[in-house]
Amino acid sequence: MKQLHVLAVLAGLLLVTGIAVADTHTDQLMAADHPLYEAKMAGETGVENLAADDMDEAEAKVNHADKRADEADQLAQDDQSDLAADTAEAYSDKMQEVNDLGDRISDLAQKQEFDELVAEATQHHADVLSQVHERVPEEAQDRIGAALDSAVQGHDRAVNAMADRGQPTDQFDMADRIPDNVADQAGIDLDTVGQPNAGPDNGANGAN
Repeated sequence: MKQLHVLAVLAGLLLVTGIAVADTHTDQLMAADHPLYEAKMAGETGVENLAADDMDEAEAKVNHADKRADEADQLAQDDQSDLAADTAEAYSDKMQEVNDLGDRISDLAQKQEFDELVAEATQHHADVLSQVHERVPEEAQDRIGAALDSAVQGHDRAVNAMADRGQPTDQFDMADRIPDNVADQAGIDLDTVGQPNAGPDNGANGAN
């Protein structure tokens, strides 16, 4: 019994330390080559698990997706293409968590806030991941392209939901953020990116 208590205390200390590391380095890019990266990941998981509600958790997950994209960019700049690709895959995994969480949100006000959060964040992700795609060698580009496609899919889900509710979407345009050559190599059709189901007005006046 005493051993279980000690283990519980140690686990709690590890979680708190991880959270502290994640919070302390919010403005410092700690990428996968950093010795404390695993502690950072533990801290991020703790932040998500301690979220007050679904929207709070969504904001945390999107923030962590931001970090994965920026970390991949730093690693690509440092010529660590394999780690950059690994981090891009971690970005895709985090965006899948974001999408799954969005499916659970039923409150209309929170859903609107969630979709706006994702639509705006994925614009930044498209900018960053496009740069990563251009920086890494050809053998790593497929994995970066898959992450970029995850950003596009998350963005389009959000924009379509907004348009269906009659919300304007023009401010969330993404197609001009992805260079033509990157889109071609990643198999992304720029003619359909960010085009809501509402019709040819691109959602500016809402759904039909």
